[in-house]
Amino acid sequence: MFGKVRACALLLCLAAAVGCGPKEAVTPVSDGKVMTVAELEKDPLALLPGGMVAFGRADGKAFFASPSAPQSTQAALALIPLTPEMGFVPSRDLSLLHFGVYAFGGSDLCAVVEGSFDKDAVAKAADKGALSAAGKPLVKSTYADRDVFVSGDVAVTVLTSKLALAGSQTGVRRALDRVRDRRVKREVPGEWLEFVRKPGAHFGLIADTSRESLSDATLKEAPYLRGAKTAKALGTFEGPGANVGGVVTYDTVENAQRGEAQAKEWQQMAGLMNFFAIFGAKSPIKHMETRIDDRDLQVAAVLDGPATVAVVGWLAQRLSTPGGAR
Repeated sequence: MFGKVRACALLLCLAAAVGCGPKEAVTPVSDGKVMTVAELEKDPLALLPGGMVAFGRADGKAFFASPSAPQSTQAALALIPLTPEMGFVPSRDLSLLHFGVYAFGGSDLCAVVEGSFDKDAVAKAADKGALSAAGKPLVKSTYADRDVFVSGDVAVTVLTSKLALAGSQTGVRRALDRVRDRRVKREVPGEWLEFVRKPGAHFGLIADTSRESLSDATLKEAPYLRGAKTAKALGTFEGPGANVGGVVTYDTVENAQRGEAQAKEWQQMAGLMNFFAIFGAKSPIKHMETRIDDRDLQVAAVLDGPATVAVVGWLAQRLSTPGGAR
């Protein structure tokens, strides 16, 4: 959209944008039987519960092939807190992640994680009192006839050797209810999925605030989102950091113009720089351009390596902490 930035996405809305949309079903399964491995792996996205307020995708292989991956890995593991002792090496075993966010007021997240998993190794590690990648005890419990491993506020369950669920305990349990009751059907809107799967994109997010207003806390933290109705985001892990950009659609032209001005102010604020400095990033945005088209605010940005690390850590912390996704 803007010169060197090859992705069409929006970094600045990633922490707050939300949405939902029409449902689309897959072929229903019959009652009275436990779902087989083949049925679970046939359509992993069907495991995500409906009613999501945001939907995203991340290409694990592309992330771990990027220069900033070594510094970002520990932060990313806040969402999937497994360790090599549990048979899980992120750079080797994490392939693809799709996630739904279900509320503003607290962490309510469910992610379908595709890759390679060793359920027995995870269980043995938990039985021995092993610490998770987040440095917290990994506690084994049972829900819907499946082992669920909890570390702090994050839950993980291994469904097959190629498929796991991760996220908040509420989000994972909601998905497991569907598996137990054989109510698995795809409820991610087709147009959302098509967007985040744009060729060449390594990560994406699509959101719509029409079903839940942005909280006062979010608007205080990100005033440029006042009046925002929808947001679309894509990006790539290229060079020393990431290319990101996207579009926010506002309710009025005036709010779009105000959002652009506030986004530029927000970028330049000393407070922002101080915030990112906590994570070791002194100059988070190497380049940023904005453009107004009616009610749309289009943004494109290039992040350096430390800033990419900071953003991954910040988003992981917000999504995995109660109240963090407000």
